[in-house]
Amino acid sequence: MPPTVLPPPIPISEPIFSRIALSISGGGFRAAAYGLGTLNTLYLLGVLDNVHMLSTISGGTFTGAYYALRRKEGATFEQIYEEFYRFLDADSLLPDATTRWQNTIGKKHSNYKIIRAFADIYHEQLFGKNTFDVFWQADKPDIDPFRLQTIIFGATELYSGLAFRFQYSTLPEAQFVTEGGVLREWFFIGNGNVHIPHARARELRLADIVASSSCFPVGFEALNLPADFPTDNPVPMPFLSGNNATVGIDSLAIIDGGVYDNQGIEGLLLANRRNKTFLQSKQAEAIPTEKKGPMQPSTLFLVADVASADMGIYPADTTPPARTGRSLTQWLKKGRTLVWVAALVVLIGILLTVTLRVGGFLGGFLIGIALIVGLAAWGVGHVWNMLMSRLKGDIPALFPLVLPPFMHLTIKQLWYLLDVRLKTAKALLLSVFLRRVRSLNYGLLYNDDDTDVNDNAPTPDVIASIIGGVLRDVDKPKYRSDLILLMPIIKEAGSMDTTLWWLAEKNKMNAVIASAEITLPWRIKRLIASKEKVANDAGKVFALLPEDAEVFRRATLIFEAFRLANDKNQPVTYYPAFRLKPTMKSLISNSLITPAQLIEAAKE
Repeated sequence: MPPTVLPPPIPISEPIFSRIALSISGGGFRAAAYGLGTLNTLYLLGVLDNVHMLSTISGGTFTGAYYALRRKEGATFEQIYEEFYRFLDADSLLPDATTRWQNTIGKKHSNYKIIRAFADIYHEQLFGKNTFDVFWQADKPDIDPFRLQTIIFGATELYSGLAFRFQYSTLPEAQFVTEGGVLREWFFIGNGNVHIPHARARELRLADIVASSSCFPVGFEALNLPADFPTDNPVPMPFLSGNNATVGIDSLAIIDGGVYDNQGIEGLLLANRRNKTFLQSKQAEAIPTEKKGPMQPSTLFLVADVASADMGIYPADTTPPARTGRSLTQWLKKGRTLVWVAALVVLIGILLTVTLRVGGFLGGFLIGIALIVGLAAWGVGHVWNMLMSRLKGDIPALFPLVLPPFMHLTIKQLWYLLDVRLKTAKALLLSVFLRRVRSLNYGLLYNDDDTDVNDNAPTPDVIASIIGGVLRDVDKPKYRSDLILLMPIIKEAGSMDTTLWWLAEKNKMNAVIASAEITLPWRIKRLIASKEKVANDAGKVFALLPEDAEVFRRATLIFEAFRLANDKNQPVTYYPAFRLKPTMKSLISNSLITPAQLIEAAKE
């Protein structure tokens, strides 16, 4: 009998989770809580220390900056989790910031932007009054070494309309000389069009960097660098271009990073290329091999993205209201009539008081009513004139064409048109625009070819841990039975507004955290299944490396625990309040533990 011929195995390289490039998307407190759940899952999977790059945007920057700071200070993840969970749960950010703002408004020469009040609260209550310089300080000898090789906090600048990245990297030299003999920074605090020197960036308060990353338009004012970034350095802030030439500006307006890249993907791709370029440079030759480890290309890109899969983002307009009531022109004429009537009443009041000596009460009453009506009419007219003057200046050619028909609309019709414009603008900015930007950034991630760097490194894996992705998967028949029991948690998390507070939605916080702890294990299971399919289709044997097999075991355990805990048909394990806690790590690391035992431990 001839021997059995086995198919060739797939070539084994590094473990999938060796070096993780993690991004935490924007999305207010929903993103902050989702980021916390993602970090907790990575910790319980045993690979959190393998995160060598971290990129955050807007709400995700709260979690990322706090995690990076506290790890730098030597805190354990269990401490970090409990501290940040308490911060989210307290939900005191909005009342504390508005109280600070109210106290600031009355002070002479005060900076009364509301975003400044928020930044001051971040500085005092969350980031321990630390500056960005904290990441450049040497590790303390009695704590675990700081493992993040690259940190990127993303914002958007309004000089050239590109991402403005507040970056830290462990590259041993801040500057290098190009082949053309130009002295350049290895990485910009900013971008290639406008950046600031590393030394000046290190003076900035960490809280102000977080505030700029989460300074979403309309909700907050733009932050101006350097005026809105208080430091002790009186020297003017220099703004430089990519070749270190001076940019002719004195200040730079910075807003929310989600406007440009709400997933923080592009920064990670650039950082990977930067590291590859550095490792091939002469400067890298003198560096010990063990220090080059974190600079090696990422083996996994993990995107913690709170994007939802909402449909019906803008319901179609109802039938416009019929023409009923007075037109705007008629109301303005009515207003002019009221002014004349008010003037007449004032005159009558004066005559009654002075000539007929009726008494102070009646005369004063008439005069008071007349003044109130007259001032109101004058105020409306004054505002109207200011608005018309502004429109004439901004759109002089369009103004005479638009105004005549505009004036003949009724108040109800005008309100309808304004309502439609506001709703479509909201849908455009918060849904259509962000979805388009998201698709472009994911396109960069999945199609990155690194043609500017000559190497033979394998293509990194990608896990997009998206709430909306699970909602799409449940509609596929082969996944429905696995996911259907978890849909209440996922849908509740996806319905949370993207604001920097909970308020009425405080009850959704645990659901958002849990949604990350469900989604990441599910995506890991999907990744491994796809690799098995590729191998089988190619007639090859697929085998996980021991490190990856352990991660897969833990991911399966966590996912099954959530599924059983939400199955009403399993009364022994049914426990919808099930939550993962960092203290469960030793339990999860036990290869003999079962989902039921994990659920039981959560009850304690």
